Amino acid sequence: MIGMAAARRLSWALALGVSLGGCGDDPVRTPPPPAESGGLRVTWKVVGPDGTELACAAVGFSGFSVRTGGEPTRIPCGEAQFLERTGLVPGRYPLVISPEVFQGTIAEAYTYRANVQVEDQKITEHTAEILVDPSSLNIGTISLRWRIDGRMPSFGCDALGAETFRIRADDTSIEPFELNLPCEQGTNNLTMRRKGTYSLIGSLRDADGRVVRNQVRSAVITVLEGQTTMADFNFTENATVTGSLEARWTVTGSAAAEGCPGLNGERVELTVLTGELANLTAIATTSIACDRGVARLDRLPVGEDYRVRLDLFNGFDAIVADAFVTPIEIRDTRTTTVAVDLSP
Repeated sequence: MIGMAAARRLSWALALGVSLGGCGDDPVRTPPPPAESGGLRVTWKVVGPDGTELACAAVGFSGFSVRTGGEPTRIPCGEAQFLERTGLVPGRYPLVISPEVFQGTIAEAYTYRANVQVEDQKITEHTAEILVDPSSLNIGTISLRWRIDGRMPSFGCDALGAETFRIRADDTSIEPFELNLPCEQGTNNLTMRRKGTYSLIGSLRDADGRVVRNQVRSAVITVLEGQTTMADFNFTENATVTGSLEARWTVTGSAAAEGCPGLNGERVELTVLTGELANLTAIATTSIACDRGVARLDRLPVGEDYRVRLDLFNGFDAIVADAFVTPIEIRDTRTTTVAVDLSP
């Protein structure tokens, strides 16, 4: 049994120990500040020289490709013309708004560019005006007309199993584009923004987008300012139109005559194939001396998505190098050229 004074001293010592332990072993921590984050809301409109707002479809645009530092987002003309992003780290962001024409082709001349500053805990709003002079848009017109055996396509689309007429200006054109139109329509006028040469490929497609019965035709036209240029395509139900393929090769980076001996190369076999990768069918093949460096195949059915294979054989008829090219397009009365390097 302890006295009252001793008891009081023990009680005080226990209390002091608890207090000291609580202070020293488990200090109170201040939570970290929240991460900085902001947002950006971009709106845009098309305006004329006098500041009047114009409907984007009325000036030939189909939509806009909008990019704020990442992958572009496409906003069609029929939707609300804005883009909002949140959770952005504060800082400067590049803004690019590009009008689109002809199913995704960018009208670069009317692209809007700016730098936008995003601030912490705030939605930054930015409005862009895309200036367009409507009078400058109609440089010239391409008047398309397509027929089947010389008749309106409404008489032949069903027989061919064709759903659409696809018109495409390839990369050699002053402004490439691609457009799908109903097969039965037969005519269409395209308002062009740039004068110059257009290399057009017209094809009839089924419901899955495949060319029907090698129905592809091509034409090269020149669009002049203020004028209408005709582009006629006549498809036939039964006749097969043809084109050519020319393949050129080097061997291990050197001209064929110099590189072939290094691999004991005797001949190169050129093959054109069609079909899916898992089930390819050869439609034409030829073989020529390796040192020639070039081979040609004529009278190939017109079509797209062909594949080309070149095999280099030695004197024992073993393949010592090869190359595979895909896809290629064979065009009406034209020669398609491919170039490869044959290496082991």
